[in-house]
Parts: sequence; structure tokens; C-alpha cells
Amino acid sequence: MDGFEVYDNEYGYTYACYSLLQMNGEVIGVVGAEVEADRINHDIVMITLRAVGLIGFAIALFLAILIWFIYHRFIKRLGTMQSFVQEYASNKDTSLAEKIHQVVTSRDEISALALQFSDMIMQIGDYINQVTSTQNALQKERDISRKLEEKSVTDALTGLRNRAAYDNAVKDWEIESGEAEFGIAMIDLNYLKRVNDTYGHDKGNIMIKKCCQMVCDVFKHSPVFRIGGDEFVVILRGHDYEHIGELHTEMKACMKAWEEDETLKNWEKVSAAFGYACFDPERDSNADAVFKRADKAMYLNKKEMKAVRTE
Repeated sequence: MDGFEVYDNEYGYTYACYSLLQMNGEVIGVVGAEVEADRINHDIVMITLRAVGLIGFAIALFLAILIWFIYHRFIKRLGTMQSFVQEYASNKDTSLAEKIHQVVTSRDEISALALQFSDMIMQIGDYINQVTSTQNALQKERDISRKLEEKSVTDALTGLRNRAAYDNAVKDWEIESGEAEFGIAMIDLNYLKRVNDTYGHDKGNIMIKKCCQMVCDVFKHSPVFRIGGDEFVVILRGHDYEHIGELHTEMKACMKAWEEDETLKNWEKVSAAFGYACFDPERDSNADAVFKRADKAMYLNKKEMKAVRTE
């Protein structure tokens, strides 16, 4: 009968197997063999390692192919889309919508996303164009409105601000603190009607513009308004407010020089009455109160000038 034995000795385990040798039904001997365990274990390990190596190589090859597929199929296309998005964010170029179609290679989620983003760029471009067009139209309307508004508060003859501009400047100008420092000066051109009637309105216009230039030259630091045909008003502040006496003297000297200049025509010899008033917290609650006192002072000066000048 067959058998199998394991022997444990100082050299380790030894495996032996045997089998009866029979011939013509008679047992004539025993055949046996023995093999060292280390050799068998080594062979088993080597076979196992080769098998593991082949499996590992197969797995690595599979993973490499999978990664290559994922990269070219998804990651590279997503990277391309990202670069297009960054470029669009930088310069808002709607032509990128066509470039994004490069990402569309099949019917997958990335292609669908690329198409949606391309459509979004085109819609944003259309919207921006509409907004820009609307803004341009609104800007034109604002420019027209501003020009009309400026025209409505500008005196056509002198280019000064008119009565409406003055009223807007002092509208609801309540002075409550009592610490305001300002004054109002009134200038009324003399003999304008006589010049118009005698020499014509074109000469009267020359006289008005010359008076306007004089007032603006004297009161360089204050707003000047033409509030009537021959009336000008100045809102005195800062330097002009602090030196009103000196400026009045300067204006009188200028008119005197014109009066004595024999080379000038009658309409070039500008004469104007002048009066001013400074804010007084004890009796002025608004600019209109100061205006009335300045107007009264101007008319007193006008009477004095007509009393001493030969017409």
C-alpha cells in the first residue's frame, strides 16, 4: 500500500512517500522518495512571486491605460475649459464661445457643460451689448439734459449764470448757526436805456458785456450772476468778503478811468451803481434778507451817482 511520512530531524523537516511495487500480483519491492522542505518552499515562493509579478504588471498596465483614458477623456478637456473660462474672465471676449466647441468631442457630461458655457458666454455678450447700448443712450440723454439745464440757468449774452441760477443757489438757505460769513453785492448798470434808445441795442449789449467783464475781474473769487437786463449780483465769500471795501474802491477807479478816457465811445464808458450788505446774525435769517439790504444800498448809490453826473 502507498504511504507518506514526515521526519523531523536536526536538518529540518523531510518529506518521504513510498509505494509498493507489484508484478504479476506479487509484491517485489518498495519504491520511495524524499524531498527537502526548503527546496519545495523555495519553488513555491518563486512561483508565487512570478504570479504576483505578472498580476501586478497587468494591474499597473490597466491602471496606466485607465489614467491615460481619464486624462485625455476628462481631465485635459476640463483643463482646456478652465483656461477658456479664465481668459473670458480677463477680457470678456465672446469669440471664446467658438473655441470652447473644441472641448465637444462626444455626447458626455463635459461636452454638455461646454455647450452650456458657450451659450452662456453668448448670452452674456448679448446682455453686455444691450446694457452698453442702453448706457450710451442714457448718457446721451443726460448730456442733452445737462446742456439744457445749463442753458436754462445761463445768460445767453454774457455767459454768466442767470436769475434762476441765483435763486437755486440761495433757495432754502436758512442761516441758523449765526456763524455764516458771506455778503451780497448788487451792481446796476447806469444809462442802459438811454444807450439802447440813442445808439441801438447792439451798443447797449456792448455796454452790458463790458460791465460784466469789469465785475468778474474785480470779484475773481465769488460767483457772479446777471439777474436782470442791467442788474448783477455777487455772492461774496472768502477773499472778496474780507476785502469788499478795497474791491469797491477798485471798481470805482476802473469806471473813473473809463469816464476820463476821451477815446472811448459813450457806450464804452461804463457806469454802474454799487451796494452791498454782509450777513448780520442779529437781523438776517436767510440770504433774501441780506439781498434786500444790498439792493437798498445799491439804489441809494444810484441816486447819488445820477445827482452828480451830467446826463
